[in-house]
Amino acid sequence: MVMGISLCMITKDEEGCIRDCLTSVKDFVDEIIVVDTGSTDKTKEIAAEFGAKVYEISWVDDFSAARNESLQHATHEWVLCLDADEVLAQKDLVKIKELIKGEYSGFLMDQRNYTDNHTYSGWMPCDTYAECKAKGFFISKIVRLFKREGASFKNKVHEAVDNSILEKGRKIGDSKIPIHHYGYLKDNVLAGKREKYLRLGLEQIKETPNNPRPYYEAARIYKNTGRFKEAADFFEKAASLEPGYRFVHTNLGDVYAKLGDVAKAEEFYKKAIAQGRQENAYINLGLLYANTKRGQESFDVFMKALQINSKSAAAYHNLGILLVHYGKLKEAAQVMEKGYQITGLEKFKKAEEALRRKL
Repeated sequence: MVMGISLCMITKDEEGCIRDCLTSVKDFVDEIIVVDTGSTDKTKEIAAEFGAKVYEISWVDDFSAARNESLQHATHEWVLCLDADEVLAQKDLVKIKELIKGEYSGFLMDQRNYTDNHTYSGWMPCDTYAECKAKGFFISKIVRLFKREGASFKNKVHEAVDNSILEKGRKIGDSKIPIHHYGYLKDNVLAGKREKYLRLGLEQIKETPNNPRPYYEAARIYKNTGRFKEAADFFEKAASLEPGYRFVHTNLGDVYAKLGDVAKAEEFYKKAIAQGRQENAYINLGLLYANTKRGQESFDVFMKALQINSKSAAAYHNLGILLVHYGKLKEAAQVMEKGYQITGLEKFKKAEEALRRKL
């Protein structure tokens, strides 16, 4: 096996973004493997311009199968997986070279999902990275850098490689290196994919009924499309298989709140909070308290959300609205001012100005 890094990608109709992706890493990786699943645009030609080895396969409704095909063609010890709508910053490449000299067989990376929608859990405003192309981002931790030997992706959709590494007793580290992801900036990025992902997820459940991930991901689609009863059932199943799985209890709180079951919603938000510092559990519990006229409790949990993420636009927004509701306009204006200072979002500045005119 050759020491070095293989970039492995799967593509379909990515001519609008693949050039930026490959430009960001072309002088860093030792080879580029592109497995194309049926592009009708210039994706393959652009990849070839960068010296990529391009392989064409038929799409079989399985993201892991396509990923694993790319691994079969890699010849270097380490693999870096990127999607065509992602880039790496030049200043982080040298860090990766140092990381792979250590004891780990894989690394989590911080997939920064850039979006102007500050309601996503963990959303924060942009920092000094020039790659930031939105008002902010939220992070998904994902293994994208790993030793090729013995590694394989699992799950038809929302594919992951980490279990194949851990099952062999190998260790995964946290690189904290960002992958700059621009997919959420596309128009209707999820609308056309949800039902496809749901179908693949339900197929995965039939194949691996004791795996919490497809239940969780299917439940998220049900939740995001307003099918709250189905979402509750699937989140409950995921929680029964693995009680600490991701944000399952926060999501259960959300769907029971939508279903009008305040007691169950509060129960699950508190379970989420007991498991760790979950910003959205605090924020949504605060909203639940606000909607049931428990103002002080609402204020307290919004403040706890800010202790977890001092840049939380959702916490500043909801805290300001709560203070307005209780007639505390001066305090609300101060919160909106702080929100603008921290996040740079114009809506906070406008809200502060409107409030100060009423004082």
